[in-house]
Amino acid sequence: MERLRALPAREPPLPGESLASLVRRHAVAMGYERIGRIRSLAADCDKAPTHLDHLAPGPLLDRFADLFAVSPEKLSAMTVHPYADHLLFAPRGSPPANLLDSKTILRFFRSAAPSVCPRCLASEVTYERLLWSFRPLPICLDHDCHLITRCPQCHKTMVRGRIDVERCRCSFSLTSHPADILSSKARTIAEQVRQWLCKQGTPLEFSAPALFWWLERLASAVSKTPPWLADARVRLEILSEIDDDSLVWFAAAEILSEWPQRFEQFLDIFQTVAKHRSTDTGINRAFGSLLREAAHLEELGFPSPADVLRGYLLEHYSRGHLNSKVCLFHSTKQQRVVRDRPWLTRTQAAKQLGLRHASIADLLNRGLLAGEVRSAGQNGRSVGLISRESVSALQRQLQSSVTVKQTASRLGIGRSRIFELIRDELLPRAVRTSAGWLIPNDAIEPWEQLLRSLPILSQPDAAWLTIRDATRNYGPNGLCLTRLLQQFRSGKIRGGRVSGADNYQGLLVLRSDTASTCSALQSQQSDQRGWSLHRLAKELIPGRPIKESVLKKWIAAGLLHAGRNRRTWRITPTEIERFRQNYCLAQEACELLGISRKTLSRWETTGKITAAYSRRNTQYAGASLFRRKVLEDLLTAPSSRNSKT
Repeated sequence: MERLRALPAREPPLPGESLASLVRRHAVAMGYERIGRIRSLAADCDKAPTHLDHLAPGPLLDRFADLFAVSPEKLSAMTVHPYADHLLFAPRGSPPANLLDSKTILRFFRSAAPSVCPRCLASEVTYERLLWSFRPLPICLDHDCHLITRCPQCHKTMVRGRIDVERCRCSFSLTSHPADILSSKARTIAEQVRQWLCKQGTPLEFSAPALFWWLERLASAVSKTPPWLADARVRLEILSEIDDDSLVWFAAAEILSEWPQRFEQFLDIFQTVAKHRSTDTGINRAFGSLLREAAHLEELGFPSPADVLRGYLLEHYSRGHLNSKVCLFHSTKQQRVVRDRPWLTRTQAAKQLGLRHASIADLLNRGLLAGEVRSAGQNGRSVGLISRESVSALQRQLQSSVTVKQTASRLGIGRSRIFELIRDELLPRAVRTSAGWLIPNDAIEPWEQLLRSLPILSQPDAAWLTIRDATRNYGPNGLCLTRLLQQFRSGKIRGGRVSGADNYQGLLVLRSDTASTCSALQSQQSDQRGWSLHRLAKELIPGRPIKESVLKKWIAAGLLHAGRNRRTWRITPTEIERFRQNYCLAQEACELLGISRKTLSRWETTGKITAAYSRRNTQYAGASLFRRKVLEDLLTAPSSRNSKT
């Protein structure tokens, strides 16, 4: 091929300069209005690459060397290909790569929108550095500042191939923009990345290509984890003006520089981020492609990521099940490790404990087992993992536990009452197995010790009651055996025991304490659950008991709001107070107005007053009700008393 004549203007290559920058400087020196004039001298535009920094050695590069009177080796050093042995995996047994493929170039080098350093542009000789396009290093190490990817004035990306690199297309001078200085933490991380690029101090015993390949995979995972990005921006003190595309590389490099602690922290958050799959569980859905990529590195002789991931899954992963189908556990050795992991499935835990599968969730809620159960998708399925250590502890407890019959014999209480004590957690940590309920000894012994600590009453008088008499007398008021024992254990009811009694059949309780406690329990129950109709009929109108049937009529009329649980009506204290403030009976209405009952009836007949509820406006009405607001209006109206007649 005929060699080209060199251009009259000669611009020598500068340290770290990119080939695109050298072409631009020659176009400026020749007085051309656009860079395409230089490109057209070397080759047709359709044969020239889109980005000159990606130009591989060959005839086209030689023609540029002829134009600039520079050796092709120098021009090749100004492209991305000298980094091939740093970034590209070479097959085993083959020499290091000397050319980057297009996929690797797109992964590590920014080609669409160039980045610039405002301080470098303000120097005597304005030129663009090749490393400005290196995505893992979105900074200028010479001036410790972030690179500009968008114009500070019009906020548009920079145009590649412009003649005046100091100005944006909106004519804004980029050199006038103050540089965003790096924080000390970000500066340290950027310096580490530069050392890795120079093959100095690579962590994890990685080669440079393996390290940057794993770094790019981590950056891809970080970009899908917004919570981690937000934390990294604060932790590394990265300004909000810096885009996420630059931030992900800082965050990924931070993970490598603080390996493996920072990587495990990232995995805690990464597995909770919604992936593209529709279900919420499954190890591949939780960790994306990180597992396969770590397995690929392990096959190439770099096991560190796979080892950390494997240990993390065995110790901390509780969002799904592990088995030999997972790519990190294909070997026989790793399959044994999976079987011995500190987590069991619900089915395995139930089989080991001899329980029903459905009872595992209840034991988790009660705190008898440690683990987690979560929904799996939208079809009602769930997945759960149980701590192997908690299963072993519960198994030891069950081996020393006693049955309901044995517990009833020791406490002197009927079997049905034992079930009530279990339900109310007075016998804690009881477990229902396939052979029945098992109650731990340490739940029964405190009750036995409490009984033995009571004073012996040789001749109890009428002030004392057996627990049988106490529940019979006060049971209608809500004092059942479990509540009686609760109050007795808390000290609100004093007790004693009959001489020679070794169980609760000989327990005696003080009558006065039982009566006061029963009254307090009834009031507390009324405040929490609402008043019953029976109690409300006695106390709704102070000093004036009314029938329950009248209350039901008021409820039906909407004057009194009540809730119903099966056949039981309940009225809240708030509703009772509202009713008392708004309504009153006819007798109280007469007292407030200072008139007789006959006069009140005559006023109703003539329409001077209207009852909220009476026989005149409601068929088969009970007691009449009057609104207090109506009575107050009558009292404030002129000559209300004179109208009696």
